[in-house]
Amino acid sequence: ACERVERAVEALTSPEPGRITVQAGTPPLEEPVLAHLHGLERALAELAAPLLHPRASNPVRV
Repeated sequence: ACERVERAVEALTSPEPGRITVQAGTPPLEEPVLAHLHGLERALAELAAPLLHPRASNPVRV
């Protein structure tokens, strides 16, 4: 899970357009850390979508 979050951050901050994939499903509730990482991964993917969209008038690059 941590590696997927790292890849999402790298894809979001890379000067080259990247693709962020999110694993389907949700982790069991008895694993709150995994649930938190999954939520972070999903939030990064949702943030990246409009920033990296090819039709964005002013694409943001970090």
